[in-house]
Amino acid sequence: MRRVAALLLLLQNHAAALAPPVVKAADVAASGLASMARMPVAAGKSTTVVEGLAAYPAFKTPPVLYEFEACPYCRFVREAVTALDLVVDVKPCGRGSRHRAEARKVGGKEQFPLLVDGDTVLYESAD
Repeated sequence: MRRVAALLLLLQNHAAALAPPVVKAADVAASGLASMARMPVAAGKSTTVVEGLAAYPAFKTPPVLYEFEACPYCRFVREAVTALDLVVDVKPCGRGSRHRAEARKVGGKEQFPLLVDGDTVLYESAD
């Protein structure tokens, strides 16, 4: 089961590097399959997303995560936030969303996920 999840993740990463930035149905399917393949292994345990990370202290004002459901990189960030039990203000930015213009204003471009913590603006899901 781990090999299937690793293979799906590898394929997802290579496809994302070659594909245009528009989310395709295959991206959504690969993201869902990767999550489902990992469920039996990760149930009740730490996932590979957060291995070796220390617990994070509570925030005075929670960071803001601009994301949309179909994005595999956003899923990666949502999993890390959930596994670390962080309090984050999530603003869904699907097409036509009122938060999309706000994300563009804050970060300067329409790229997701976007995490804003005070003056710090992060676009990369691996950061």
